[in-house]
Amino acid sequence: MTRDAVLIGSAAIDAALGGRASMPIAVSVGEDAYRYLRTDPGWVRAGSRLVRDEVSVEMGWGRLSHTELTARAWKLPGDVGVAALPMVYAQILDSDDDHAARLAARIRERLHDPAAGPLPRYVAAWENAALAATLPDGVAQAPGAGHALALAANGLLTLSTLYGDPRRGRVGQIIGTVELPAYQVAATYHHAGGVLADLVRLHQHLRTLRATPADHLAAMAAEVYSDVVYGHGRCSNNPTSYDELRSADLAAAHALALDIDPDTAARVHRIVAGTGFDERTRTQSGAHDVDTVVQAVAGIDLAVLARPESVTATIDLAVEDLMSARYSPTRILGRALQQSGVQVRSTSQALAFIDEYADMRPRLDGQRPAATSVREAFAQRIIGNAAFTEGHRYPPTWTLDDPGQRAENATTARELGRGLLTGRLTARHAYTAAAEHHRRWSRSCTKRKTRPSNPQS
Repeated sequence: MTRDAVLIGSAAIDAALGGRASMPIAVSVGEDAYRYLRTDPGWVRAGSRLVRDEVSVEMGWGRLSHTELTARAWKLPGDVGVAALPMVYAQILDSDDDHAARLAARIRERLHDPAAGPLPRYVAAWENAALAATLPDGVAQAPGAGHALALAANGLLTLSTLYGDPRRGRVGQIIGTVELPAYQVAATYHHAGGVLADLVRLHQHLRTLRATPADHLAAMAAEVYSDVVYGHGRCSNNPTSYDELRSADLAAAHALALDIDPDTAARVHRIVAGTGFDERTRTQSGAHDVDTVVQAVAGIDLAVLARPESVTATIDLAVEDLMSARYSPTRILGRALQQSGVQVRSTSQALAFIDEYADMRPRLDGQRPAATSVREAFAQRIIGNAAFTEGHRYPPTWTLDDPGQRAENATTARELGRGLLTGRLTARHAYTAAAEHHRRWSRSCTKRKTRPSNPQS
């Protein structure tokens, strides 16, 4: 049709996941191509679309422009452009109907199926290039780097697809055996935003430890897989099938499918599983592993606690937690949203809801009202996260802690939580203050060097 045409809708899903193409085939084209086709009598106008036989053409797709689609499109053999799977899944979540729900379930089930293997490498070409750019000099040329990059690219594609990136304006939805679709748990904290930046920091830490190229590659793959499966609970309430274990199983299965040697696949499994939080010891299970790469990925998993953006992340996490049964079966915010008939796809939307329904006490099972209001639950979660920020113990070989920054972060979060409890602050005002804290301390961090938490490591 045209060189810049991009498959969208079901056609894009079929191209990425495999299977016979669904009819009709939907395609996005640029403005010039659209105008040309509009003059052809063989094409029939149907609203904003042009239809001919089993092909439907439009400019862009929903809220996505054609330019945005082409920027992230991947290519089928034969140079056919296909909309990136994260964009496809986000569009599907915007549609509230049974057909969209079935399409979303198909994508989730395929990406989370260890037996199905990773997607073809060309589907994750953008992710592969982005990950390669984070590696230290020479590591991308090391033995096994091609397979490791392919593994990590599939993990990053899965993470980006299912949980989204807030920089694009909305996040995905956490769905699993614990987090059912009706709960509408928005992934305001566990998502793909910031993963590439975290990898740069992770490699910085590993260079300090004089890690080998194999260490860097295993850490990269494990980091992107560490939260790739979410929605099935913690080890404490689902010990045989919790989130981190499922993520580790998926990573190892994909590693073996890519002909990565069994020892490396087992190591990646151990690294991913090591990010799981042990409720008994109040630390991550891999924090004291003899493998310093297991410790490294456990460290980067909570590295945000020691960075200036910690307070905004605390609020993002509070929003997600209060919708999530993983945090608490009461799900104060989730129930309030459900009982009000409101859906949120971003932190900002959730904060607006919290301000509007601040005094609401949603009905719990048995129809009794909750003991805490939406605002109280939100404030208490922020205060609780402040205590965690201050008290968390990183692995002994972790070099990127900043105790002073953590103390400042905890103090600010605690003050914001108290301001919410007294009614002095709204949720949106608290987030604005958290963003200002981020800006102020980011400027300060450029003027000082972070001291390692373990100078002898």
